[in-house]
Amino acid sequence: MIRFCRNSKLEKSCRVTDILTPDELKEAEKRILLIVQRTSFVSGKNEGLKNIPYVVDQNGLLRMKTRLTFREDTQDFKFPVILPSDHPVVTSLIISKHKELLHCGRVTEIFPGKDGVTRLVKVKTASGEKLRPVQRLYSLEINAVSSEPLRHRALKGTRRLSQSTEKNLRNKIADPVKSKVDNQPVLNQKTRLGREIKTVKRLDL
Repeated sequence: MIRFCRNSKLEKSCRVTDILTPDELKEAEKRILLIVQRTSFVSGKNEGLKNIPYVVDQNGLLRMKTRLTFREDTQDFKFPVILPSDHPVVTSLIISKHKELLHCGRVTEIFPGKDGVTRLVKVKTASGEKLRPVQRLYSLEINAVSSEPLRHRALKGTRRLSQSTEKNLRNKIADPVKSKVDNQPVLNQKTRLGREIKTVKRLDL
């Protein structure tokens, strides 16, 4: 937008049409942060700024005073820009940084169990690869187009699990056996892996 405004004031032969330079991106970032501060902190009277020592830089941005003032480092690090926590621009900035640094992680490999259900996955983060249980993962939002194949796959897996459950129930009630203790029919139970559960034989004392 800044380049467009500048090019509109120049002749066609003098207009810049290349890719955006780092200086232009930095200037655009400062303009956006300035707009966020002006809409959130009205003339510095916001309640959140009462206990925060701050200075105003040459661009009009409110920057926080820290103990790193005399340290040899960049100005952005020594005097961070003060931003509200509930602004949509700040939320988008945090999400973009999480995606850039892979804080949330990216699933690179899944480990299904013997019953076909995945309970463990390998996640790649900025610090390396880690194994995490599925319960500790957070499902990100996806659009309807890309989620359609996943929905069919999930329904197919549900049908497969329901068929397996029905088969296990049939196995449990297939051959009732007689108990030597009370002469009552006992169900032939099996574990989820298909192993038969043997009943405890008591001594006739």
